[in-house]
Amino acid sequence: MMQRVGYLLRSDLDYIIDFYNIKIESISAAKSSTDNFDGLVELGIDAFNMQRYIDDMSHFGWPEITEKIGEYLEKTYKDKNIIKNIYNEIIAKIKNNFDGQRTIGENDYIIENKIFYYRSLKGAWYEISTEEIFLLLPTLSKKISPEKSSSLEAKYKPTSLDGIYCKWASADDLRSTLNNLLHFEEGTTTPEKYAQSVNTQIKNILSNPPSITAIEKNHDEGENYLESLIKISYKIINFVQPLRGGAKYPLYILRDGMMFSEAHSALDILTGNNFNHGEVMIGRKLLSTSTQPEFYWRLTVDVLYAALRKHPNNFASFEKEYYRLMADAEKKYPELSELFIRLADYLRKHVEAKAGSTLIMVDTGLQGSVNMLIKYLFDKHSRKNNKTDIFMFVVGDWFKGIYSGKYASDYYPMMKDIEILSRSENIYNYKPGSFEEGDLKVEMGDKNYQLKANIELIVLTTLCYIMQKSN
Repeated sequence: MMQRVGYLLRSDLDYIIDFYNIKIESISAAKSSTDNFDGLVELGIDAFNMQRYIDDMSHFGWPEITEKIGEYLEKTYKDKNIIKNIYNEIIAKIKNNFDGQRTIGENDYIIENKIFYYRSLKGAWYEISTEEIFLLLPTLSKKISPEKSSSLEAKYKPTSLDGIYCKWASADDLRSTLNNLLHFEEGTTTPEKYAQSVNTQIKNILSNPPSITAIEKNHDEGENYLESLIKISYKIINFVQPLRGGAKYPLYILRDGMMFSEAHSALDILTGNNFNHGEVMIGRKLLSTSTQPEFYWRLTVDVLYAALRKHPNNFASFEKEYYRLMADAEKKYPELSELFIRLADYLRKHVEAKAGSTLIMVDTGLQGSVNMLIKYLFDKHSRKNNKTDIFMFVVGDWFKGIYSGKYASDYYPMMKDIEILSRSENIYNYKPGSFEEGDLKVEMGDKNYQLKANIELIVLTTLCYIMQKSN
């Protein structure tokens, strides 16, 4: 039996480690010879994302992967923190050689006297640690003096998001409370029934959107909470926008894809265009057995990496190999084939794509395991004749060869930013056994989680309104 580390076969982890080795060598060579700002930022992003994957594996419940990669770095480079050290060298080169307002990753900073300064949407200025400059929202704890703030403000050119926030904050025709905008449910329901009630909630929000002050009064998560939600929502809206229209039928994968689907619905209502889309809930819990959690999901990951190792740079060849290996797995595990038949039937019942449209499986990303599985189910088990494709917010760097054009951003941490939201993590949970019984059901989270999820939806929907209103 092959050794497994976390959710990966040892051979698959070795593939990632080999990629890391090549990347470390290339970044190490490039950082010394690169003197231009954009080139240094690109190298910094690469190093930052590599380290984030290592750290995130522990956060998501697979500390063995973090440990094994650390052991490899220590053995090979005699430095467990070599990626962090490379990153620090790159950032030092940036701050020592460049000044003024600069776009670095997701934000604009002013670099002055080798210090990175960040302006919040509210207009407050902060000194930012070099470890966090590639985050969508760095920790806003080190506030600077009023005199220094005034000096920086005079030099700062507002971004497009600054302008949108300003329009929202200064609008005097917005609702002053959240009365009738908060929606709570108890007990058991289905994702479809919940989505119907949320669609009504979205319409209520858009008919009389709330002010920022009204939203602030309904949470106690700290002063940076709303800024974080706005920035995440802004990226979600820009991610969804290109998926609407034409001959595309986005199929958003729940739960992490819930806010994608909700942004799509809000934009449809605002524009008066009904660009069809759907949502399905297929994930690790449905791909488990009663005795082995995530058993079939891990099998799909094994197939995914086996195809990747053979064809790392050509999606058509990769897909062909993936389909061949998945068909072999179905023959080896008859119960897997039975599960796939039931999943395909579930998909048919929940997808209403027009003939000729392309079904696009949409998720947050990393490796596309569920996206590719659903694509396989449509292509090999469904009677629908639509073309299929996949699209993700972000992917691991070692997947960029095969997923070229099938992901939106190089901002890897966005995957975690979305997954920890209450709309993704806590709004409801799969009711064990319900899919096997013929009707996939979910159990609603407690009221505190639902309140946070409501705030997230209200921010997302109102931002859609403000952005549409301001073109």
